[in-house]
Amino acid sequence: MLAMDSITAVMLALVFGLLFGSTGSGFPGLFLSYGMGPQVFWSTAMTVPAATRRFWPQASALAFAAMAVLQLIAGPSMVFSDFLSLLLLYSVIVYGNPRNTKAFIVLASALGVLASAVIAWSSLVGPYFEPYMRPTDISSVDLNGMPECWLVYADGQFTGQCAQNLMQQTAIYAVSILSCIVATAIAAFWQRARLITIRMMQERNDALQASEAEERRIAALAERARIARDMHDVVAHTLSIIIVQSDGGRYAGAHDPAVARRTMETIRHESERALHDMKRLFGVFGGSAHADYADIDALVDQARAAAASSATAPSASSPSSTSPASSAATPASSADGTITRRVDGTARPDLLTAAASTAVYHLVQESLTNVRKYAGPNVHVVISERWTDRSLEIAVTDDGRGASATLDGHQPGYGLLGMRERVEAAGGTVTAGPQVGGGFAVHAVIPLGTAAAKPYDDPDSAMQSDPAVAPPRQSSFLAVPTKQIDSPVMPTKQTNPTVMSTERSERRHLPDPALPQIPTWAQLRDRLRSKPIAQAVLANGEPFNWVERLSQWTERHYLATDIIGTLLLTAIMCVNAISMFDGYLDGITGELAVGRFIVITTMLPLCFRRRFPEGAALAVVIVSSFQLVVFEPVLLSNLFALCALYSAVLYGRPTAWRWTGVASIGVAALFGFKVLVSDYGYASVLHWMLRSADYSANGWSPLRMLVEAAMWAGMVGAMCVGTILLARWQRSSGANALVLQAREEALQAEQAKQKVLAANMERDRISASIQAEVSETLTLVIDRAVAGIRMLDEAEARGEEPSAESIAAAFAAIGQQGRIALKHMRQLLSVLRETGFSDEAHAHDHAQPAMQLRPAVSLDEQLAGTSRT
Repeated sequence: MLAMDSITAVMLALVFGLLFGSTGSGFPGLFLSYGMGPQVFWSTAMTVPAATRRFWPQASALAFAAMAVLQLIAGPSMVFSDFLSLLLLYSVIVYGNPRNTKAFIVLASALGVLASAVIAWSSLVGPYFEPYMRPTDISSVDLNGMPECWLVYADGQFTGQCAQNLMQQTAIYAVSILSCIVATAIAAFWQRARLITIRMMQERNDALQASEAEERRIAALAERARIARDMHDVVAHTLSIIIVQSDGGRYAGAHDPAVARRTMETIRHESERALHDMKRLFGVFGGSAHADYADIDALVDQARAAAASSATAPSASSPSSTSPASSAATPASSADGTITRRVDGTARPDLLTAAASTAVYHLVQESLTNVRKYAGPNVHVVISERWTDRSLEIAVTDDGRGASATLDGHQPGYGLLGMRERVEAAGGTVTAGPQVGGGFAVHAVIPLGTAAAKPYDDPDSAMQSDPAVAPPRQSSFLAVPTKQIDSPVMPTKQTNPTVMSTERSERRHLPDPALPQIPTWAQLRDRLRSKPIAQAVLANGEPFNWVERLSQWTERHYLATDIIGTLLLTAIMCVNAISMFDGYLDGITGELAVGRFIVITTMLPLCFRRRFPEGAALAVVIVSSFQLVVFEPVLLSNLFALCALYSAVLYGRPTAWRWTGVASIGVAALFGFKVLVSDYGYASVLHWMLRSADYSANGWSPLRMLVEAAMWAGMVGAMCVGTILLARWQRSSGANALVLQAREEALQAEQAKQKVLAANMERDRISASIQAEVSETLTLVIDRAVAGIRMLDEAEARGEEPSAESIAAAFAAIGQQGRIALKHMRQLLSVLRETGFSDEAHAHDHAQPAMQLRPAVSLDEQLAGTSRT
């Protein structure tokens, strides 16, 4: 910036020196008349502050003002570099402190009035030391035809006519100078508002780029939380059923081998299903397929079956139910209890997003699991749903032990925390805690949406637990390329579980296909209106003036601005249809009507040059080609086709310059061919195609006509190439609000992709070890169940009835292994929730406390008001 301004100042000094050298005359001052040398000195000296006009705007403006005052007093009344005062005023308004803007405008106005008076005095009265004449006898001088103010220095006479002339000249100069100051101030205020918005958008883009690594880290930690949440929902629920089944079978099947076999088969089936769901959780399918609102009935039936199987088991408080496992994992029987589901209103599960539907399922699942584990015997559970037009209110209440459930010493876990994360990710709220009269209640309110409004809902993706992760919509008028990143960790043939889960969820909630509909006026208006652009505010908190507000309005409503400007320009061009070759078109032969048609058809697409840049450019290319082929005149308005070309390259796709460049070459070649056929006497290319010559040839040689056609084609092609290069430079400079907005959207989209990639990589890193550990614990439970079934089969093969002790021992071994598995799983959940990255590649991150996943507050505080997992 400083180097560019310095180069500009040097070039201005050279230009001013050449101007004075070519004119050979100067302007008089208050005291002396100055030749070329002093004029060049003052012009060169006053270009120095222009070199620092953007680096030190206020200091440069003050230095120029001081030099201007010195010049007006002791130098020429006016030099060419005085026009730089407008540039310095513009710079100090745009780049200086906004609080000093008014002071500099007042200073510029005062200098303008002073300069007006000095210029008028020096031109009418003349320099003090060089009067027009000093006659010895004033009475002998003929005053007719002499200037009115020539006697001011000669004889000290200041006539009324002289004063009037001075006032008139001063007023003329003052109005001219103040008009320039006002115009400069308006342009500066307009540009300042624009630059404030651009700087704000640049800072946002820089912030997005700077936060890319942090967002990837957060996404990886969110994926760890998702895995922990899903592990809890998939494994803990199954293990609690297995423990209840084993405790019930320990007593119910002791004297009934058939009941014992059915119970062990159920335990084996549930364990295998949990193992399968664990593989899906870490594998290519992205989670359990049984996690939807529609599966709540099956979930309730499963809970009823588990309660029935443990109907003969003693309560957890019975001494016979003691276990070496911790009491936190000991299930309490819910024998003789009931589970009731009530629905108030018309159920509309199709209005639930996939995330909301999954959240409701897991809320009921976790609530029933807690009832089995902590509520005690003979518990009555009520699942209440209340559907309204806006939301679903669901509550799971029981009349169990409630707050006294913590008396056995169990510690809070992650069940309610995961429940809250799921519900809040779906936009809802959840409360949970013991009731006053006993029992426990979980209550959630989940908003409803439309069946079609599910663009990014994915219950199995950690990306959807944070609404900020959802990829933003891409701008329809500008596209910026995003960086493609291939993960060296991800297997090349592995399907993205997040994508597949999203597709599965969307297929499940996909609305019925409908025929295409004609868009309404409201939809057309929404498509045509300008894309919103964020607006900034002044740093000092002061409100914008009317010029800055108007500038921001035009930036925000750029479509309306383009339409108004294009229509006004079209009207002017239609009134004065000027041909590039024959001047004004006349209406005798209908050329004026043709000219107006050409103006309207070539100008109207410019109304959408920023909203639909490539479409507008394509329309201009088609219309221009048609005009060059069919019609004779080439109008001045055709030059505005370069505006469409500029907009297409600047605001269109990154590769728009390719097809627009090819189209420009084609139009330039067509223009050159039109000139060639015109030299041969054809009015247009169409006349040449029909071989109908209306005019006689100009008699030039074919070579000369080819050279002329090539020159015109080259000139048009050069203008198009220059326009494309200018647009490309403007696009890369980052000084356009629409370009920056599109770049921000591209960065957000890239950031969303990087979040998904980071989550996938983190899942791959931790899946191998954790999946192996959980699978091992579940496999041991399966082995215990298989061993019990084998013992029953061997006894049956021998024709013997197994003893009650052996059956009880088999169920005790299954229950003990289930409790061990549940305890181990809780330890794994703690590792996932409360530690940072898991692999050695990120070992250096453990040295940074900020890089470790820790709850924002303690679990007790997060689970305030609750007393169970």
